[in-house]
Amino acid sequence: NYRIKDATYSILDTTDMSEELRLWQQLASTSFLTDIYTMFEYVSFLCSWPVYTASFSEGRDYLYPADALMFVEQDGAQFNYGFKEGYFDNIISTVKRVDETAFAELVDIVERAEALADKAYVELKNGAYIQVSKYGGEFNDGRAQYKLNISTELETEMSSVYTLFSEWLLGWEI
Repeated sequence: NYRIKDATYSILDTTDMSEELRLWQQLASTSFLTDIYTMFEYVSFLCSWPVYTASFSEGRDYLYPADALMFVEQDGAQFNYGFKEGYFDNIISTVKRVDETAFAELVDIVERAEALADKAYVELKNGAYIQVSKYGGEFNDGRAQYKLNISTELETEMSSVYTLFSEWLLGWEI
């Protein structure tokens, strides 16, 4: 319900900026930040799909392992984007097009995220999960919640990689 009126803009002159600020402006003008957050959404899903729930008036239901695989592998599914060939490489290419070396730490973070996603996917694909609870109560229909055998390790790694990114981002923004 708002409209901008009589606005003007000017092209930023980067010649008087410090090299660091100029690089940041170039990177910030790409889609890298949106891409990174979307990437972390994908990696987080792979590491912690057992906690995703759907609530109903009768109770709640967790994702089954086959559901998690479908969300990742099925083309057009909610988390399929990160599963696509070259997904992480495209993010790295975007960053390297701005500067081949200045953002090496960010490239390393993306590579760590990719390795973590691969690790979680292999665990899920190989059936390395266990049933951790079974519904009773109102459902009382034997539905179960499953968790990857190394879910705690994956969630810890996810937190660590995301913290590295947050600290990296903070350093550039400050």
